[in-house]
Amino acid sequence: MKRTFLFLVLLLFTYSAQAQIQRYPHYLGGDFGLSVGNGRTSVIVYPEVGWRIGDNLYAGIQAGFGYCDNGSYSDFSFGVIPNLRYYWYIYNRFGLSAEAGCALHLTRRSNWDSLIRSFDIGIRPGAVIPIGSRYALTVQVGFLGYEVDNYGDGVIDSRFGFRFQQNDFRVGFLMNI
Repeated sequence: MKRTFLFLVLLLFTYSAQAQIQRYPHYLGGDFGLSVGNGRTSVIVYPEVGWRIGDNLYAGIQAGFGYCDNGSYSDFSFGVIPNLRYYWYIYNRFGLSAEAGCALHLTRRSNWDSLIRSFDIGIRPGAVIPIGSRYALTVQVGFLGYEVDNYGDGVIDSRFGFRFQQNDFRVGFLMNI
C-alpha cells in the first residue's frame, strides 16, 4: 500500500511539474543586420513567423528586404527564406542554433537593366539567448552551403563553401505566442 501511495504521489508531482512548463506553438520575430565600413553600407530587415514542431525544433518563413551601397553602385533586394531551426540549450540562459534553409532573392542594381536572381541553400550557425519564458535574442554568423547568382544576361556565378563576412552577421528577436 505504501508503494502504491508513493507511486501516486510521485506521479502527481511529475504531472504538476509538467503542467507548469508552457509550450508556445507559434513565434514572431525577425533578423536585422547593419554593416558600415570601407565605403560600404549594408542593411537587412527580415521579419519572421514560425511554428514549433518539437521541443527544440522550429519551422519558419522570413520575407524582407536588403539595401547595399558600396560607392560605385547600390542594390535593393527582396527575399523569401523558409527555414528549419534547431536549438541546443547548453545552459538555461544560452544555447547554440543551426538554421537549415533556402533563400530566393531578387535584386535591382542601380546601374543594371535586369533583375539579379539569387538562390542559396545551406546552414547558418548561431546562438540563442532566452530572455524569460517567451522572448529570446538570436545571433547568426556565417553561411555554409551552395549559392548561385543569375545576372540576367547569361552570366551565372555559383559557389559552394563557408562564407564569413560582415553582412552574414544577423541579430534577431523572437517572441513565442
